[in-house]
Amino acid sequence: MKEKYRAFKEWKKNPRHSALFKLLCWFIFFSALYLLACAGVFSPKYRSNNKTDNSGKITNDSVENYINMNSFEYQYIINYDDNTVVIDGIVYDDKNYFSIGDNKYYEDEVIYFVDEENKLLIANPEIELPILLNEINRTTIYLWLSEGTTYEKISYNDGSTSKIIKYAPTEEYAIEIAIKEKENLINSLEIDLVELLQAKNITYNTFLVNINYTNINNISLYEKNYDEYEIIEEGINEEIVEEEV
Repeated sequence: MKEKYRAFKEWKKNPRHSALFKLLCWFIFFSALYLLACAGVFSPKYRSNNKTDNSGKITNDSVENYINMNSFEYQYIINYDDNTVVIDGIVYDDKNYFSIGDNKYYEDEVIYFVDEENKLLIANPEIELPILLNEINRTTIYLWLSEGTTYEKISYNDGSTSKIIKYAPTEEYAIEIAIKEKENLINSLEIDLVELLQAKNITYNTFLVNINYTNINNISLYEKNYDEYEIIEEGINEEIVEEEV
């Protein structure tokens, strides 16, 4: 071994041999870097936007963005058995403006029926719906999403994602929610509430709530002169909550 090392030193004394040796060392060095790069050693670790625990429960950025939306337009389509109810609305500056059929409503801590002809706001109106508004408002839905378990997720080429979340707080019922989202914003929800209503002894064969959101955080101005309207305090309807739809 010593003889080989001595022969190598003699060989390396030659300037041409020394340059060739350095070139070989550089070749080996860069080849090693290339192989490591291909193996992903220098790539940043992938970080999922989803935060999960061992039970599979999920709280992701889109869910947090959902509860923090400050302005948006929305449409609720409630399909139950052979009936359909449509609610169209807009949320701006912590106020909720919505309509059901030809009836207009305004919500600013309290829900009012809007009588535009007489410039009246009638507090706590009777709203004929098969389900209470507080059971499908954004705060309640946020609870279902943040506490639910995701068991199906599909990503699409356009960057959008669909997923299924099931919220089952007790053995009596479960709520299944189909979500479509893009760029960490939830654009639509389909919520199956049959089991929840059955747990309340309200029986339907089908009960789906479809919600679509548009112009999320993209409304710069929306004003109604409802501050000029006279407010009429009618009998308090305890079934109408003082929260937005």
